[in-house]
Amino acid sequence: LRSLSRQRHCALLLITHDLAVVRWMCARVLVMYAGRILEAGPPAELFQHPAHPYTAALVAAVPTLAARRASAARLRLAPDRERLAEAPPGCVLAGRCPRAVARCWEERPSGRELAPARWSACHFAEEMLAPR
Repeated sequence: LRSLSRQRHCALLLITHDLAVVRWMCARVLVMYAGRILEAGPPAELFQHPAHPYTAALVAAVPTLAARRASAARLRLAPDRERLAEAPPGCVLAGRCPRAVARCWEERPSGRELAPARWSACHFAEEMLAPR
């Protein structure tokens, strides 16, 4: 698909849950949940340094050879018990996010550019990208 896209000089839009395909096929990734874009950026940066808890959970869910060690550090989202139509007025992920605070339930995070080609809609995006 990538070579066909280059030969024809056309864009390729992939809608998938297969992060391996995304990593190797895409130049730019948009992470969506419940119809809302939560994060965007180049795949290598996005997968190595997620700026949204949902992206971090998706990346952590990918099986690895070091699965035993990775499972201990894996970010887990709470079960999705709410209907999407009844989502809070704030962040669509507030009911499942381990970082959620009152602000997340009340105020929808504005999407903002964090760096060239990096974008996130999370109140904690800068904190997530800060060196530890």
